[in-house]
Amino acid sequence: FSFVKGALEDLRSALNAPGKLEVELSIFGLEERLDQQVEIGAYRMVQECIGNALKHAQATEVVIQVTRSAGMLNVLVEDNGVGFDPARVTEGMGMGNIRKRAAELKGAVRVDAHPGRGTSVSIDIPLA
Repeated sequence: FSFVKGALEDLRSALNAPGKLEVELSIFGLEERLDQQVEIGAYRMVQECIGNALKHAQATEVVIQVTRSAGMLNVLVEDNGVGFDPARVTEGMGMGNIRKRAAELKGAVRVDAHPGRGTSVSIDIPLA
């Protein structure tokens, strides 16, 4: 099975702290290995998203979904934290790292955030 699946399950186990932080992980279509660069990049981007949720958002719930479909890997990380106004917040190193990693994999990043309503980061990576 995919390295990234096991690594994400380990990360979920390490972070999940009932009553403090609930981490939900859903993985679809990762029975087979992906390209190593894609696996490592996807894992690092999830780590960065979780770091942002913990550091900045004061989140108590994080949902991670990784879905492989025909020719595409989608990574979605959502939190129930304080959110932010993208028009008023300059992007920090964390988001910059996520965008850089996605660009290296010819992927795209979408951030949906609103004050008081959490943050959703969606990453689409084309698979060869």
